[in-house]
Amino acid sequence: TQAAEETVFDVFFCCCFCLFFFSSRRRHTRLVRDWSSDVCSSDLEMTVDSIRVSPTNYQRVVILKEKASDRYLPIWIGPSEADAIAVKLQDLSVPRPLTHDLLGTIIDCLGGTIEHILVSGLENDTFFAKITIQANGESKEIDCRPSDAVALAVRAKVPIYANEEVMDKAGIHLDKDTGKPMGQETASGGRSEEHTSELQS
Repeated sequence: TQAAEETVFDVFFCCCFCLFFFSSRRRHTRLVRDWSSDVCSSDLEMTVDSIRVSPTNYQRVVILKEKASDRYLPIWIGPSEADAIAVKLQDLSVPRPLTHDLLGTIIDCLGGTIEHILVSGLENDTFFAKITIQANGESKEIDCRPSDAVALAVRAKVPIYANEEVMDKAGIHLDKDTGKPMGQETASGGRSEEHTSELQS
């Protein structure tokens, strides 16, 4: 009968929807993993020192400074991410929420809390970062670009960390008078900002 056919169709539709939904969740959980919220002893706390423009190619560079020393970590970022960080650092008001404002609001509305961010790796001149979010009693670590992580961190006012191995590879010392890197190779074995960049999308 027609009613039976409609019932079969409804069951078939629900089954298809559930298969799609749970397969999507499985794909998503590959990017979100359970981690302890404790910061490793090899992670160094950083602050955002400044946003600069490279004189050679006019790209933006976010300069992170190690709290416990005079080492700096320069990361090339896109202009929109640089503006997003600078707007918050300068406490400027915008007429409408920016992308990172929206993301922070969504995390908050869903009951999540950003705990800290970590510049976790450097491979093939590309930096990697992770955002640690507390939600539903669990700590989640999400892979992301450093620029997005920093833009969220300055909004949530949470700690910024860099892995010590990353600092050993790319950390530099800046001349106090000129603000320029002190030599192509630094005392820490790192490289100047000309050799470090963030993958753009």
